Amino acid sequence: MIFINKFHLLSLIRKYGVQLLDHAPGEVTVKISSWNAYEQKLNRVITYLQDEDDIYSIHVQDNIVNINYDPAIVNNDVKVKRLFALIDEYNL
Repeated sequence: MIFINKFHLLSLIRKYGVQLLDHAPGEVTVKISSWNAYEQKLNRVITYLQDEDDIYSIHVQDNIVNINYDPAIVNNDVKVKRLFALIDEYNL
């Protein structure tokens, strides 16, 4: 399962042109090269994520996205599975 999730993430990174700009426990900043092509879909996902208790804030400026979150979420199997379900639901 973990291998499949990592493979899925890597394929999404390639598809959307995601570049990691900065990260620390509880914060990640990425650049999404294909933002304009997928803006509506990505905005729907961001709106969903903003309602999650473990996501403290999401800031988008142009094609740069900064997410502040509870660092414990990465070790929570239920939350990680929900994230992949969201990815499937939005057909990312």
